[in-house]
Amino acid sequence: MYVARTPLKAEDLDKLTYTHAVFKELLRLHLPTPLLVPRGGPVPCSVAARTP
Repeated sequence: MYVARTPLKAEDLDKLTYTHAVFKELLRLHLPTPLLVPRGGPVPCSVAARTP
């Protein structure tokens, strides 16, 4: 737990392991930017006679 009367400094962030883990999980679940590249395979394929 971080208890101090001074503002956080860059070197203090290494001590906040739980906060670091929460931010990493947040970024994993909610990307900061939308995926701009559409997903697709390298060659078109058809499944049950349908091609997307």
